[in-house]
Amino acid sequence: MAADLLEECLEMQQDEVEALEAIYSEAFACISTEPYVVQVTVQPPRLSDDDDGDNEGSGDGQDEADDDGKAGYRPIVLEFTFVPEYPLEAGVVASVDVFANEGILSDEAREALGELMEATAAEADGAAAVYDVVEAVREAFRDLIPPVDPSVGRDTGGGSDGEPDGGDDGASACKRGSNKTAKMTKKEKKRALKGMDFIAGERPRGHDWVDIISHLART
Repeated sequence: MAADLLEECLEMQQDEVEALEAIYSEAFACISTEPYVVQVTVQPPRLSDDDDGDNEGSGDGQDEADDDGKAGYRPIVLEFTFVPEYPLEAGVVASVDVFANEGILSDEAREALGELMEATAAEADGAAAVYDVVEAVREAFRDLIPPVDPSVGRDTGGGSDGEPDGGDDGASACKRGSNKTAKMTKKEKKRALKGMDFIAGERPRGHDWVDIISHLART
């Protein structure tokens, strides 16, 4: 592959990482930059959510766990590896095989999630795919992931409540700047992302992300 194409891929990866950090804030962690490896924590949507609501289960992720010890849903961590040719000539490598998910995902859930993430990433076809994959998993959360028995002890190893393995140090590994962005609601994300090529795949490559990131940093 020509060096200029790899350079273009790397620039697109850097832009995508910056946008993802602005969107997911504390739920985002950058584990590595060579290659880029990032993680996003997905909280289980609450039962009261509707299609247009702003509540994304952003609390402790244990909204189904009662004080009497009944089973409940837990956050999961998605990991994405950007191969050098991503996104122009190759897809992102998505996985749930991280230590934070131990005791949460059954083999059947891992297989179903893997199929969903692979199919969603393939639809990107030369554009950034991580946001689409994360949102697809969030929307299918309760259909694919069973509740967890709280009586079964486990050590997430990635911080409490399913935080990404990278923690604060990992989150800062990919940052170009030092400003921390505020958490955005579902409607704010939709407004910020509307029409962007890493979702729609329709706008020309190389559109200006700088204004978008500057806007997100002010929200």
